[in-house]
Amino acid sequence: MDPGTTTALTDMLFNAPPLVAFAGYLIWQSKGQQKRLDDLTAKWMTQISTLEEKSQKREDALRIRYDEVITKIETSRDATTIKHIEVVQAMTAKVESMTEKITALALDFRALVGRLDLMESDLNRLKIQKKNE
Repeated sequence: MDPGTTTALTDMLFNAPPLVAFAGYLIWQSKGQQKRLDDLTAKWMTQISTLEEKSQKREDALRIRYDEVITKIETSRDATTIKHIEVVQAMTAKVESMTEKITALALDFRALVGRLDLMESDLNRLKIQKKNE
């Protein structure tokens, strides 16, 4: 409290009626409580600020971890997809190769059946000739 206020309060205590002195005491007490309340509010706001900063740091760290995990999963998924595509392409190539071989075997089989038919007809013709002789 400044000296002027102290002098005014002292003067009121000694020269004024008791209710004025009581009113002065209440004003003095109110100012003290207001100062304490202001100090408490400032301290509280500082604590809230600190907690918000800590919370923001935790959130940022969590976001970074989340982004790293998502990146790992996407990379793994992409690698797996590429491997599956390669396996499907390899199997497709094998199936095409087998299809070509089966087609070639079918053609060879038809040619063989054609030769057997020729041989059978030649054999039948020879049998007929032999009977006729």
